[in-house]
Formats: sequence, C-alpha cells, structure tokens
Amino acid sequence: MYEKIKYRKKVLQMLAMFAEGVRRYFFLLFLLCVIDLLLAMMAPVFYSMFISDVIISGKAAILGIVIAGYLANYLLTCLTAFVENRCRYMMKNTVFVRLKKKLINGLLSKDFSEYDRMDIGRTKMLLDEDIEHLSDFVDAQSINYIIQYVKMVILLIVLFLMDWRLSLILVAMVPISFLLQHWNGKRAQKWEDLIWDNYHTWASWMNENLYSWREVRTLNQQENSRNTFIDYIEKYRKYFRMQTHYWVTAVLVIPKIKDEFLMQFLLYFLGGIFIYKGYLSIGVLLVFAEYYKMLTDSVKQITDAEGSLQTNRSYYDRVLNEAFSTEKKTIDAEKLIETLPSYDIELQNVSFQYDEGEQEILHDFQLQIKEGERIGIVGESGRGKSTLLKLLTGMAGPTSGNILVGGVNLQQIDLDAFYTKIGFVQQENKLFNDTIYENLLYGNENADRNDMMEACKKACIDKFILTLPDGLDTVIGENGIKLSGGQKQRLVLARLFLKNAEIYIFDEATSALDQRHENLVQKNLRKIGRNKTIIVVSHRKSSLQICDRLIDPFSHK
Repeated sequence: MYEKIKYRKKVLQMLAMFAEGVRRYFFLLFLLCVIDLLLAMMAPVFYSMFISDVIISGKAAILGIVIAGYLANYLLTCLTAFVENRCRYMMKNTVFVRLKKKLINGLLSKDFSEYDRMDIGRTKMLLDEDIEHLSDFVDAQSINYIIQYVKMVILLIVLFLMDWRLSLILVAMVPISFLLQHWNGKRAQKWEDLIWDNYHTWASWMNENLYSWREVRTLNQQENSRNTFIDYIEKYRKYFRMQTHYWVTAVLVIPKIKDEFLMQFLLYFLGGIFIYKGYLSIGVLLVFAEYYKMLTDSVKQITDAEGSLQTNRSYYDRVLNEAFSTEKKTIDAEKLIETLPSYDIELQNVSFQYDEGEQEILHDFQLQIKEGERIGIVGESGRGKSTLLKLLTGMAGPTSGNILVGGVNLQQIDLDAFYTKIGFVQQENKLFNDTIYENLLYGNENADRNDMMEACKKACIDKFILTLPDGLDTVIGENGIKLSGGQKQRLVLARLFLKNAEIYIFDEATSALDQRHENLVQKNLRKIGRNKTIIVVSHRKSSLQICDRLIDPFSHK
C-alpha cells in the first residue's frame, strides 16, 4: 500500500507541470464532491421520514415537507453533478493535450540517430493508447481517489455513530476487497504487458507490409505474410482470453462475493436481528443501508483504482519516461543563425563510422565550401556520399573532428533553425497522403497558389498539374502513390523551389527524370542566385555541369 501511494505521488508530481491554470478545478471539484456527499446523505433521511413518520406513524402533514425536500435535494444533486463533470473534463482534457504536445515535441527533437532505431508500432501505441491510460490517471488516481477516501472516512464515522455493533461487523469485510483486488491486479498486469508487446510489434509489421504489398506479391510471399498475421492474431487471442479472465474476476466475481454475499447478506440478516432485539428501528436501518451502500461504492472505487494502478503502471511509465527523456537544448538559435557572418562550410579532420568496430566511411577528412560555391560530390555507389550530406546537415554527427558553418560549430547551432536555411532533396523524400497544395506548403507555409505554380513551373510539373481535374487540390495518396517516380521527384523539387534557402543540397535529385525534363530542371537550377551554395550528388554527368568543382571524398581509399 505504501509503495503504491509513493508511486502515485511521484506520477502526480510529474504531471503537475501540465496542470498550470487548471489547478483551481481540483479544489472546486473537492468542494463540489463534499456538497454532493452531504446531499447524498440527506436523500435517505427523507426516505426514512416517509417510511417511519408518514406511512408507519401516519403523520400526513409532513408529506409535503418530505416531497419538497426530496425534490430540492434531487435538483441540487443534478446541478453539482453537471458542474463537477465539467471540472473533471477541463482538468483531464487540458493535461491530456499538454502531455501529448510534450510527447510530439520530444519525438520531433530527438537526435537523428534515434530515428533509425525508432519502432513505429511502439510510437503509435505510445501516442494513442498509453497516453489515454495516463490521462485517466488525472481523475481516477488523483482527485477521485482522494475524494473517495474522504467519503469513506466520513461514512465510517457516521455509521459507527448510528450503530457501532453492526458497523464493526460489516467494516471487517472491507480489507477483503483490497486483498482480492491486489491479488487479481498483480496477475492481470502480466497479460496486459504481453498484449501491449504483441500489439506494438504487430502494428510495426503491418506498417511495413501495407506499403509493400506489391513486393510481397511479386516475390510470392503471400503465404508467409498470411502466416505471420495469423501468428499475431493467435497470440492476441490467447493473451486477451487470459486478461479477460482477470477482468471478469475484478468486475463481476469479486464485487458479487463482496457486495451481494458478504455485505448485503450480513447487513440485512444482522439488521433484522438488531430490529428484533430493539437495537434499531426500521427507519434507521433503511438509512444505515443507504449509507453502507455509499460506503461500499467508495470502497469499490478505491479498490478499482488500486487494481488499475497496478495493471496500468507499464502504460504510465512508458509515457512519462518518453515525455521527460528528451529535453531540448535551450539555445538562442534563431538569433545565432541570423547573425552568422557567412554560410561557409568547413569540415576539419572529420571521421565517421556508424558503429564501433565497423570500417570508417570518412577518415580525417577536410573540406572547405565557400558561400555561393557550387560543388559536386562524386564517387562509387555505396561509398558514403549520402552519409557525407547527412554530416553536412547535422543529420549525423562526426565520430571525431568538427563541422563549422560560418565559423560556428554545427553542434552549437539549433538544427530546427538551421533547416530553415537549407533546401535538401534526398534520394528518398516523403510525400503525404494529402493534396498537392498541402504537400507544397511544407516548402513554404506562407506560399500562395501563384507561388506554388511558379515553383511547379521551375520543376517542370506545372503542365501535369493543370491536366488534373482538381489541380493543386488533387490528393496524391500515401507517399505520392498516385504519381509516377518522375512526377514525385519533380513535386519534391517544386517544394524545394518554394523555399528561400541559403544552401541547396541535391542527392540524386533528378535520377528519376528523363533527359528532357532533367535539362529543363538544370536550366532553372542555374538561375538560383550565385550567393546561394549548391551541393550536388549525382551519377549523371549532366547533373554535375552546374558545379564549379567536383570532389571525391573517397579517392584516397
């Protein structure tokens, strides 16, 4: 019990930073719940008066008072419930949104090397399911947990004041609830974790295969894909069946044993004996029964919260570990970028290898690129030209040596600000399942349609867009699947032309274009101002004609 309280306190402290501005709802909720408890305790009193005084004693004169009191109590209960639910929503939703933003910001500011190891299925589960469980924590494990404990204590005191003998016997059953739920929750957690592990690997496998159905068919791997899919389903079926057993135990079996057999049977059996002995009246027993029902409801919510805490702890830990593991560097990066004396690039004794023990791709490499130069990087396939570009853009860090931009070490420059000055067309570029218009906005979010069509003209894709019924509003499918390879590449180039960059980098940017379209694109590339730096990687000699000089970083190997 102490360990759970300690863990709950730790989580609440971590979530406190997301509750700025809504903490007042916490105290308002507490006040409303106290009022709600008082109103709930008044209702059985009116019911008791109706049975004892009106029906049994025949005091018809107080019937109006009973009815008016009961209706007033009901209306106030509805009002407090409405305000209470609004407060819960505001508090929970605000924390949920802020926490999700924190996770997204963390994912978008990771070191580039971490993206290569990122598990897509795990990340999706983290953002969808795990964070949903943690958002429930804000209510069920904090304010509601405290309120239910306060209600339980108040009701226990009232019940003992009404009849200590009956209360003592019935309260002795309460610890049984905690023990049963603790035992059940501990075993349920194992299957909950297995379901999560299976589901996130399944999601990753599905994500990869959904984009590769053509390859699966052409390689005749349908049977393997089908068998893998069935394996995941069978595991899920097995784990979910076991997890359901514990869920049914927690929701149906334990409450029936506790509430219907132990508590209700003892309450009415012993209550009847106490009335017979003259210790209680029927009216008092009715009120006692209602208060005891409220007590058992509070106990149930507390035990459910304890069981849920144990079962869902893995979800909480994953979200919080992710949310607080990536803290972005606080650098005045925008000012630094704007005040760079130039965009000269210099590599000083740079070496690079992907993993320790592997052969170095670069060793003690030096290079100077003056602002406005047009450089071609050449060399055999697979030697590391794309890796060199990743080093120049900060997408990978050197194993040793320094990379300077305008005399400033690239590691001291915020990459988000740096990328506003870079136009980079890679070998594999991402297009989104959206319109051409929305995809082009990634080049310049302030661009209008005229700007876009001008950029498309430079990329030689304007005529194709004009033939489409919806023009710029045409949806191109996942990763531009509705476009040919050349059309996708030209659309990416159009996106680049929209960007007012200082450094343009092309990694096999025209490899999918025919010679006519490449010549037209090259003509427009030559129109880029001579104050802009251009770096080109290509196997085509025609693509390198705009370069002032060619560099082979691997010629010494």
